[in-house]
Amino acid sequence: MLVDIITVVFDQEVYLLEWQAKSIQKFLDPDEINEIILVDNGSQKCEPDLDWYGALKNKVRIINHSHLGLKVMPHLDGWRTQQLCKILAAARSKCEYSLILDAKTLFAKDIRIHNFFYNNRPAVGTIPTSEHWKDSKEYLEKYFAIEIKDVIGPGGVPYFFHTETINEMIKHIQDFNSWFQDNLYEQTYPHRTKVTEFMLYSAFVLHKHGQYDSLYSTKKTISPFNVADWEAEKFENIFTTDAHTISVAEKTKNFLTQEQLSRWEAFLNDKYN
Repeated sequence: MLVDIITVVFDQEVYLLEWQAKSIQKFLDPDEINEIILVDNGSQKCEPDLDWYGALKNKVRIINHSHLGLKVMPHLDGWRTQQLCKILAAARSKCEYSLILDAKTLFAKDIRIHNFFYNNRPAVGTIPTSEHWKDSKEYLEKYFAIEIKDVIGPGGVPYFFHTETINEMIKHIQDFNSWFQDNLYEQTYPHRTKVTEFMLYSAFVLHKHGQYDSLYSTKKTISPFNVADWEAEKFENIFTTDAHTISVAEKTKNFLTQEQLSRWEAFLNDKYN
C-alpha cells in the first residue's frame, strides 16, 4: 500500500520536523511512501533541513499554503487554517489514501503501513463523537440531514483521507474554501466551532455512503498517544506507552516541570538519534 504523508507546519514548529523525519526513517518502510508533503502554513518561508530525512529526502516536497489556493480570512488563526491545508493538500494526492500528520506526530515503533489496512481499507475503527465537538456535530447533522453517532477513527492524527472522497467533498460544497473558513469559527459570541476537518470529512462520508465501512474497516489497528494541553497529567505515560505514534502539544509544555521537559528531550535523543 503506497501513501502520501502530509504534514502541515508553521514557523514555530519547523524544528519538530527533525524528530518526525527521524521517526519516519527509523520506523517506516520507505517503499510504502510515495511522497512526504510538507505544507507551509506560516508567515515565513518554511525551510526544514532535508538532510533530516536521510535517504528519503528526494521524496520530500514543500508546498506553501498559498499554492493550494488558500486565501486566509483575517479572523482565523493558524490552528484553524491548518485544517483547510490538510484537506486541500490531500486533494492533490496521487495515492488512493493519504496519511495526515501534525508536525509533532512521531512514529514510535516499527510500522508497516499495509498492516493498517484490512481488505484494502484503513482499519481505524470509529469513536463516539466527543462532547467537545457538540456544536460541530449538530451543525453538520443539520447541514447534511444525517445523524452522526460516531466518527472515523482515531479521531485525530494520524488520519487517513480517501483522495477521491476528499475531492468529491470539495466539489459538493459550493465555494468550499470560503464556506469552510466561514464555518470554522463564529466571529460573534459564543464563537462556536461549527466544522473541523475530520468532523466534516466523517459527516460527508456518512452523507455519501450512509456508513463508513465502504471506505474504512471497523477493525482498529492504529493506536496514537497524544498529549494535549488539557491532558498534561497523562504526560508521564508517554514514556511507557505501546502506541504507534506519540505527540506532545507545544502548549502542553507550559504545564510541565523543567525535570519533565529535560526527560522528554533525553527520551527523544535516545529514541531517534
